[in-house]
Amino acid sequence: MDGRRLTQGWQKFAASHDLRVGDIVIFRHDGDFLLHVSFFGPSCCEIRYNHDNDDADDDSSFVACVTASNLSTDMVHLPMDFSRSNGLTNRNCEIILLNEEGKQWTLLMRHHKASGRVCIRSGWKRFCYENRRTANDFLTFKLVRNGATPVLQLCSSSSSSTTRPCRFVILTLTPYSLKSSTLSAMCLLTYQERGGFKF
Repeated sequence: MDGRRLTQGWQKFAASHDLRVGDIVIFRHDGDFLLHVSFFGPSCCEIRYNHDNDDADDDSSFVACVTASNLSTDMVHLPMDFSRSNGLTNRNCEIILLNEEGKQWTLLMRHHKASGRVCIRSGWKRFCYENRRTANDFLTFKLVRNGATPVLQLCSSSSSSTTRPCRFVILTLTPYSLKSSTLSAMCLLTYQERGGFKF
């Protein structure tokens, strides 16, 4: 640390995790100088790493971030790796979202040829609202059925900012930060008595 900047070692850290310009790095303060780090792509979907002897990682699940933007547009993009691995590209069909209790919502899945991305829309905002999910919540979905109408199940481990204090700061990589091997937080975190932080 140099003031509020991560300096020596940042470039090696970014390279070893294959971080690219536009990726999002989220740090959770776990006390003292211990930080828990999560990585997300430009679409706010979690970047998952394959580890030897780690059977937990698979291609059937992904993490989506609820944002003010995707609530406003009533649309959320699926990670490209998830879409490709499960044969969801080049398809336009209905898709079913299930919450933890199994209640279902029918939305539309669309593939955009120009970008190659897959999104689900026409019901995303309603799904979030009826399940009390708001901006900055991270939702884990698992593909439980594929076929003519894919089915995604919301996993019970999904976190909600309404159930625990927010202790995250979001930092975006830029060409300058990679070139200069530094990463600056644009705002200070103020510790609150309840263990949370605010900007």
